[in-house]
Amino acid sequence: AIFSEEAEEIMAQVGPAQSRWQIDAQDREALVTLRRGFHTLKGSGRMAGAVAIGELAWGVERLLNAVLEGTRRADQDTVAWVAQAIDQIAAHLQDLQQPLSAAGQHCIDQLAALANGEAVGMPAAPAARGSTPQNEGVAAELDVSPLTPLPADFLAADSRLIPVVEPEEAES
Repeated sequence: AIFSEEAEEIMAQVGPAQSRWQIDAQDREALVTLRRGFHTLKGSGRMAGAVAIGELAWGVERLLNAVLEGTRRADQDTVAWVAQAIDQIAAHLQDLQQPLSAAGQHCIDQLAALANGEAVGMPAAPAARGSTPQNEGVAAELDVSPLTPLPADFLAADSRLIPVVEPEEAES
């Protein structure tokens, strides 16, 4: 029960940070918040016996460490796989003891490949929120089509609207 509450609080912080990072992959504050959240989920999940959540969180943390260290670009694939992992973690929060799903393992594999500098491409389709092994068929019936990427300059902001933020050092 304690881990569930903590995980929900962390996910409540991760969601807005991920949204900001998805809009601006150079938003270091959002990136550091994401990395910190997944670091905490990794440790707490493992201690609580929520192995799937711990492993998914470790996969994201490792990838975000590579981005923070400058060994991996925060490109469209990186941002999309982090979003995919968030969806997988949300699904596993429904049942903390549930074993890692095939989709969760695939996500971890892709996160690891990205962290190692490999090109993996975009996830096949966005994960359905709340998708679990029990309801994956229902999600498939919804016929959710992949999002069409926006042109790179679509979200270009007026520089007068972007606040200046001091970069935060990555946590160890």
